[in-house]
Amino acid sequence: MQSFLETDEDFMDVVRCSFEMSPHLATVGSCAVIGVVSKAKLFVGNLGDSRAVLGTVDGSADSGNCLAVPLSQVHNVNNEDVRRELISKFPDDRQIVTERRGVYRVKGKVQVTRAFGDCYLKAREFNQEPLFPRFRVPEPFYPPVITAEPEVTMRLLSPQDQFIIFASDGLWEYVTPQEAVDVVYHTNRGDVARMLIKFTLQRAAKKHDMTYGDLLKLSRGQRREFHDDITVIIFFFTKDVNDTLWGESTYHSVRGNGNDSIRGDTVFEPDRQIQDEEEMDLFGVDDG
Repeated sequence: MQSFLETDEDFMDVVRCSFEMSPHLATVGSCAVIGVVSKAKLFVGNLGDSRAVLGTVDGSADSGNCLAVPLSQVHNVNNEDVRRELISKFPDDRQIVTERRGVYRVKGKVQVTRAFGDCYLKAREFNQEPLFPRFRVPEPFYPPVITAEPEVTMRLLSPQDQFIIFASDGLWEYVTPQEAVDVVYHTNRGDVARMLIKFTLQRAAKKHDMTYGDLLKLSRGQRREFHDDITVIIFFFTKDVNDTLWGESTYHSVRGNGNDSIRGDTVFEPDRQIQDEEEMDLFGVDDG
Protein backbone atom coordinates (compact mmCIF):
# COMPACT_ATOMS: atom_id res chain seq x y z
CA MET A 1 0.00 0.00 0.00
CA GLN A 2 2.79 2.39 0.90
CA SER A 3 4.46 1.87 -2.47
CA PHE A 4 1.29 3.07 -4.24
CA LEU A 5 1.19 6.25 -2.16
CA GLU A 6 4.90 6.91 -2.60
CA THR A 7 4.62 6.45 -6.36
CA ASP A 8 1.77 8.94 -6.44
CA GLU A 9 3.74 11.44 -4.36
CA ASP A 10 6.73 11.09 -6.68
CA PHE A 11 4.54 11.77 -9.70
CA MET A 12 2.98 14.76 -7.95
CA ASP A 13 6.50 16.16 -7.42
CA VAL A 14 7.11 15.85 -11.17
CA VAL A 15 3.85 17.67 -11.89
CA ARG A 16 4.71 20.35 -9.34
CA CYS A 17 8.11 21.01 -10.95
CA SER A 18 6.61 21.11 -14.46
CA PHE A 19 3.33 22.86 -13.71
CA GLU A 20 4.22 26.31 -15.08
CA MET A 21 5.41 24.95 -18.42
CA SER A 22 3.21 21.82 -18.70
CA PRO A 23 0.06 22.34 -16.60
CA HIS A 24 -1.78 19.59 -18.49
CA LEU A 25 0.29 17.02 -16.59
CA ALA A 26 -1.94 17.75 -13.61
CA THR A 27 -4.81 16.08 -15.50
CA VAL A 28 -2.88 12.91 -16.39
CA GLY A 29 -3.84 9.80 -14.42
CA SER A 30 -3.60 6.03 -14.49
CA CYS A 31 -5.40 3.06 -13.01
CA ALA A 32 -3.38 0.04 -11.90
CA VAL A 33 -3.69 -3.51 -10.65
CA ILE A 34 -0.77 -5.40 -9.14
CA GLY A 35 -0.36 -8.91 -7.80
CA VAL A 36 2.21 -10.18 -5.32
CA VAL A 37 2.87 -13.86 -4.64
CA SER A 38 4.58 -14.85 -1.40
CA LYS A 39 4.73 -18.56 -0.74
CA ALA A 40 1.11 -19.72 -0.94
CA LYS A 41 -0.39 -16.26 -0.53
CA LEU A 42 -1.59 -14.03 -3.35
CA PHE A 43 -2.02 -10.32 -2.64
CA VAL A 44 -3.80 -8.06 -5.12
CA GLY A 45 -3.86 -4.28 -4.93
CA ASN A 46 -5.76 -2.08 -7.35
CA LEU A 47 -6.73 1.47 -8.17
CA GLY A 48 -9.60 2.30 -10.49
CA ASP A 49 -11.23 0.00 -13.04
CA SER A 50 -8.49 -2.40 -14.09
CA ARG A 51 -9.22 -5.89 -12.77
CA ALA A 52 -7.57 -9.12 -11.69
CA VAL A 53 -9.46 -12.39 -12.23
CA LEU A 54 -8.34 -15.85 -11.14
CA GLY A 55 -9.02 -18.98 -13.18
CA THR A 56 -9.47 -22.01 -10.90
CA VAL A 57 -10.57 -25.48 -11.97
CA ASP A 58 -13.71 -27.04 -10.57
CA GLY A 59 -12.39 -30.40 -9.40
CA SER A 60 -9.51 -31.83 -11.43
CA ALA A 61 -7.63 -29.93 -14.13
CA ASP A 62 -9.06 -32.46 -16.63
CA SER A 63 -12.67 -31.70 -15.75
CA GLY A 64 -12.97 -29.08 -18.47
CA ASN A 65 -14.46 -26.48 -16.14
CA CYS A 66 -12.54 -23.40 -15.07
CA LEU A 67 -14.28 -20.86 -12.89
CA ALA A 68 -13.66 -17.11 -12.77
CA VAL A 69 -12.94 -15.66 -9.33
CA PRO A 70 -12.74 -11.84 -9.22
CA LEU A 71 -9.78 -10.70 -7.11
CA SER A 72 -10.41 -6.95 -7.21
CA GLN A 73 -13.21 -4.41 -7.03
CA VAL A 74 -13.86 -1.67 -9.58
CA HIS A 75 -13.54 1.86 -8.18
CA ASN A 76 -15.87 3.63 -10.59
CA VAL A 77 -18.75 5.92 -9.63
CA ASN A 78 -20.98 4.24 -12.20
CA ASN A 79 -21.04 1.45 -9.62
CA GLU A 80 -23.82 2.39 -7.20
CA ASP A 81 -21.95 1.25 -4.07
CA VAL A 82 -18.85 3.23 -5.03
CA ARG A 83 -20.99 6.27 -5.80
CA ARG A 84 -22.75 6.10 -2.44
CA GLU A 85 -19.46 5.72 -0.59
CA LEU A 86 -18.01 8.83 -2.25
CA ILE A 87 -21.16 10.88 -1.63
CA SER A 88 -21.09 9.91 2.05
CA LYS A 89 -17.53 11.25 2.35
CA PHE A 90 -18.50 14.69 1.00
CA PRO A 91 -21.92 15.52 2.51
CA ASP A 92 -21.41 19.26 1.95
CA ASP A 93 -20.74 18.93 -1.77
CA ARG A 94 -23.91 18.25 -3.74
CA GLN A 95 -21.84 18.14 -6.95
CA ILE A 96 -19.26 15.59 -5.80
CA VAL A 97 -20.84 13.20 -8.34
CA THR A 98 -22.43 14.52 -11.52
CA GLU A 99 -24.44 12.68 -14.14
CA ARG A 100 -24.71 13.35 -17.87
CA ARG A 101 -26.33 11.06 -20.42
CA GLY A 102 -26.37 8.24 -17.92
CA VAL A 103 -22.64 8.48 -17.10
CA TYR A 104 -21.53 9.45 -13.59
CA ARG A 105 -18.29 11.34 -12.93
CA VAL A 106 -16.40 12.66 -9.90
CA LYS A 107 -16.84 16.47 -9.99
CA GLY A 108 -17.79 16.07 -13.65
CA LYS A 109 -14.24 14.99 -14.53
CA VAL A 110 -13.31 11.31 -14.07
CA GLN A 111 -15.21 8.11 -13.43
CA VAL A 112 -12.73 6.48 -11.03
CA THR A 113 -12.35 7.26 -7.34
CA ARG A 114 -8.83 5.79 -7.01
CA ALA A 115 -5.95 6.46 -9.40
CA PHE A 116 -2.36 7.54 -9.77
CA GLY A 117 -2.01 11.16 -10.82
CA ASP A 118 -5.02 13.36 -11.64
CA CYS A 119 -3.31 15.84 -9.31
CA TYR A 120 -5.84 18.59 -10.06
CA LEU A 121 -8.38 16.48 -8.16
CA LYS A 122 -6.05 16.01 -5.21
CA ALA A 123 -4.63 19.47 -4.44
CA ARG A 124 -5.75 23.06 -4.93
CA GLU A 125 -2.30 24.11 -6.13
CA PHE A 126 -3.01 22.33 -9.43
CA ASN A 127 -6.58 23.62 -9.81
CA GLN A 128 -5.61 27.14 -10.91
CA GLU A 129 -3.70 29.00 -13.61
CA PRO A 130 -1.92 28.06 -15.79
CA LEU A 131 -4.26 25.04 -15.96
CA PHE A 132 -6.83 25.79 -18.67
CA PRO A 133 -10.21 26.85 -17.21
CA ARG A 134 -12.07 23.95 -18.87
CA PHE A 135 -10.03 21.49 -16.79
CA ARG A 136 -10.46 23.21 -13.46
CA VAL A 137 -12.69 21.68 -10.82
CA PRO A 138 -15.69 23.86 -9.90
CA GLU A 139 -16.42 24.96 -6.36
CA PRO A 140 -17.20 23.70 -3.83
CA PHE A 141 -13.93 21.78 -3.92
CA TYR A 142 -12.57 19.88 -0.93
CA PRO A 143 -9.50 18.02 -2.22
CA PRO A 144 -8.48 15.32 -2.43
CA VAL A 145 -11.65 13.91 -4.00
CA ILE A 146 -9.87 10.82 -5.35
CA THR A 147 -7.03 8.82 -3.79
CA ALA A 148 -4.06 6.62 -4.73
CA GLU A 149 -4.64 4.35 -1.73
CA PRO A 150 -5.21 0.86 -3.15
CA GLU A 151 -7.75 -1.71 -2.11
CA VAL A 152 -5.76 -4.82 -1.13
CA THR A 153 -7.09 -8.38 -0.95
CA MET A 154 -5.40 -11.67 -0.03
CA ARG A 155 -6.12 -15.22 -1.17
CA LEU A 156 -4.50 -18.50 -0.18
CA LEU A 157 -3.52 -20.28 -3.39
CA SER A 158 -4.62 -23.86 -3.98
CA PRO A 159 -3.57 -26.56 -6.48
CA GLN A 160 -6.77 -25.82 -8.43
CA ASP A 161 -5.70 -22.21 -9.17
CA GLN A 162 -4.42 -22.13 -12.75
CA PHE A 163 -3.80 -18.53 -13.80
CA ILE A 164 -4.59 -14.87 -13.19
CA ILE A 165 -5.77 -12.38 -15.79
CA PHE A 166 -4.70 -8.77 -15.22
CA ALA A 167 -6.42 -6.42 -17.65
CA SER A 168 -7.38 -2.80 -18.13
CA ASP A 169 -10.98 -1.65 -18.42
CA GLY A 170 -10.84 -1.70 -22.23
CA LEU A 171 -11.19 -5.48 -22.02
CA TRP A 172 -13.82 -5.65 -19.28
CA GLU A 173 -16.05 -3.21 -21.16
CA TYR A 174 -16.89 -6.04 -23.57
CA VAL A 175 -15.93 -9.29 -21.84
CA THR A 176 -17.17 -10.81 -18.58
CA PRO A 177 -14.71 -12.42 -16.15
CA GLN A 178 -16.04 -15.90 -16.94
CA GLU A 179 -15.76 -15.34 -20.69
CA ALA A 180 -12.16 -14.17 -20.28
CA VAL A 181 -11.30 -17.23 -18.20
CA ASP A 182 -12.93 -19.53 -20.77
CA VAL A 183 -10.84 -18.01 -23.59
CA VAL A 184 -7.61 -18.38 -21.63
CA TYR A 185 -8.36 -21.92 -20.43
CA HIS A 186 -9.10 -23.21 -23.95
CA THR A 187 -6.35 -21.36 -25.86
CA ASN A 188 -2.72 -22.23 -26.47
CA ARG A 189 -0.74 -20.61 -23.69
CA GLY A 190 1.83 -18.87 -25.88
CA ASP A 191 -0.78 -16.98 -27.92
CA VAL A 192 -3.45 -16.50 -25.32
CA ALA A 193 -3.03 -12.80 -24.49
CA ARG A 194 -3.29 -11.81 -28.14
CA MET A 195 -6.29 -14.08 -28.64
CA LEU A 196 -8.08 -12.59 -25.63
CA ILE A 197 -7.62 -9.11 -27.07
CA LYS A 198 -8.83 -10.32 -30.48
CA PHE A 199 -11.92 -11.79 -28.79
CA THR A 200 -12.53 -8.39 -27.16
CA LEU A 201 -12.15 -6.47 -30.43
CA GLN A 202 -14.54 -8.87 -32.15
CA ARG A 203 -17.08 -8.08 -29.45
CA ALA A 204 -16.52 -4.35 -29.92
CA ALA A 205 -17.01 -4.67 -33.67
CA LYS A 206 -20.21 -6.69 -33.26
CA LYS A 207 -21.64 -4.15 -30.81
CA HIS A 208 -21.14 -1.41 -33.39
CA ASP A 209 -22.52 -3.45 -36.31
CA MET A 210 -19.24 -3.85 -38.17
CA THR A 211 -16.87 -6.67 -38.95
CA TYR A 212 -13.64 -7.29 -37.07
CA GLY A 213 -11.72 -6.50 -40.25
CA ASP A 214 -13.50 -3.17 -40.69
CA LEU A 215 -12.66 -2.22 -37.11
CA LEU A 216 -8.97 -2.86 -37.73
CA LYS A 217 -9.07 -0.67 -40.85
CA LEU A 218 -10.24 2.42 -38.95
CA SER A 219 -7.77 5.29 -38.87
CA ARG A 220 -5.95 6.52 -35.79
CA GLY A 221 -8.33 8.34 -33.53
CA GLN A 222 -11.44 6.71 -35.00
CA ARG A 223 -10.89 3.46 -33.15
CA ARG A 224 -10.89 5.34 -29.87
CA GLU A 225 -14.63 5.84 -30.41
CA PHE A 226 -15.16 2.07 -30.42
CA HIS A 227 -12.78 0.77 -27.75
CA ASP A 228 -10.37 2.00 -25.11
CA ASP A 229 -6.73 0.94 -24.74
CA ILE A 230 -6.52 -2.74 -23.83
CA THR A 231 -3.63 -4.26 -21.89
CA VAL A 232 -3.63 -7.90 -20.78
CA ILE A 233 -1.15 -9.89 -18.69
CA ILE A 234 -1.88 -13.55 -17.98
CA PHE A 235 0.14 -15.20 -15.22
CA PHE A 236 0.18 -19.01 -15.16
CA PHE A 237 1.00 -21.02 -12.06
CA THR A 238 3.33 -23.95 -12.68
CA LYS A 239 5.04 -26.39 -10.32
CA ASP A 240 8.15 -28.46 -11.04
CA VAL A 241 8.95 -32.00 -9.87
CA ASN A 242 10.06 -30.65 -6.49
CA ASP A 243 6.65 -29.01 -6.00
CA THR A 244 8.27 -25.58 -6.37
CA LEU A 245 5.98 -22.80 -7.62
CA TRP A 246 6.95 -21.17 -10.88
CA GLY A 247 5.24 -18.40 -12.74
CA GLU A 248 5.03 -17.80 -16.48
CA SER A 249 3.30 -14.84 -18.04
CA THR A 250 2.26 -13.69 -21.49
CA TYR A 251 1.18 -10.15 -22.27
CA HIS A 252 -0.23 -8.06 -25.10
CA SER A 253 -1.45 -4.50 -25.46
CA VAL A 254 -3.36 -2.57 -28.11
CA ARG A 255 -4.12 1.13 -28.05
CA GLY A 256 -7.43 2.75 -28.86
CA ASN A 257 -5.70 4.47 -31.78
CA GLY A 258 -5.04 1.08 -33.34
CA ASN A 259 -1.34 0.62 -32.59
CA ASP A 260 -0.03 -2.49 -30.83
CA SER A 261 2.32 -1.30 -28.12
CA ILE A 262 3.84 -4.35 -26.39
CA ARG A 263 3.72 -8.12 -26.40
CA GLY A 264 5.90 -10.90 -25.04
CA ASP A 265 6.47 -13.62 -22.51
CA THR A 266 8.19 -13.76 -19.13
CA VAL A 267 9.27 -16.61 -16.85
CA PHE A 268 9.38 -15.82 -13.13
CA GLU A 269 11.86 -17.48 -10.82
CA PRO A 270 10.53 -20.13 -8.39
CA ASP A 271 9.52 -19.00 -4.94
CA ARG A 272 12.33 -21.03 -3.32
CA GLN A 273 14.25 -17.76 -3.72
CA ILE A 274 11.92 -16.09 -1.27
CA GLN A 275 13.66 -16.01 2.09
CA ASP A 276 10.92 -14.37 4.11
CA GLU A 277 7.60 -12.57 3.82
CA GLU A 278 9.27 -9.32 2.73
CA GLU A 279 10.82 -10.81 -0.43
CA MET A 280 8.08 -11.26 -2.99
CA ASP A 281 7.64 -11.93 -6.69
CA LEU A 282 5.84 -8.99 -8.28
CA PHE A 283 3.77 -8.83 -11.39
CA GLY A 284 0.92 -6.64 -12.66
CA VAL A 285 -0.58 -4.35 -15.32
CA ASP A 286 -0.73 -0.51 -15.52
CA ASP A 287 -3.44 1.22 -17.58
CA GLY A 288 -1.64 4.28 -18.64
